[in-house]
Amino acid sequence: MSRGEVVLQAARAAAATIQLALQQRLLAVYGPDWLTAVNERRRREGYKPGRGLDDHRFCLFVFGHDPATVRWAEEHWRRSARQLGALSNRVVHDETLTPADEDRAQSIARAVHGWSFVAPSPVSGKDVTSELRVTAWKAALGDVVEVRLLERNANGRSSTVKVRLPIGVTSGQLLRVPGRGAPGTGGGPNGDLFLRVRVEP
Repeated sequence: MSRGEVVLQAARAAAATIQLALQQRLLAVYGPDWLTAVNERRRREGYKPGRGLDDHRFCLFVFGHDPATVRWAEEHWRRSARQLGALSNRVVHDETLTPADEDRAQSIARAVHGWSFVAPSPVSGKDVTSELRVTAWKAALGDVVEVRLLERNANGRSSTVKVRLPIGVTSGQLLRVPGRGAPGTGGGPNGDLFLRVRVEP
């Protein structure tokens, strides 16, 4: 078996080992249309779109480069995938490989069986405080007001939330809107929105 064939065999074996876990990660981060999301990023970076994780070079590239794998896989594993992908590319482009290149490819392929992947720990989103200006009339009688949020919905439009003003609310009073603060990460809950009332004449 030639040196290039050994490298390709190692690259295919490594990609086959990580393929299922990587696909689950991409689905969790990007949703069912993960391939489109990954390929859009590749196009922006000057790479051709990939067809899927069955292509070992595409699989190793995504594992080693895509932001979805940051902090999900240890950085030295991602770096190893980049190295193995680069060696595989050299074979495809008929570049000369050394015995050290062959050894490195086989070493990575053996080590990949010990890789494990963990979801990031859930982190709660931060609470957000904003000012809510209301007229003295609304403060005295109470009302339901619509508040525009900084976050945007799936259509790119500003989100709004309806907030009930209690009768007799005063300047400086805080109104809490659960779950409308900064988003959590890793499945953690959103923070809360606190509106500091400012009564205006």
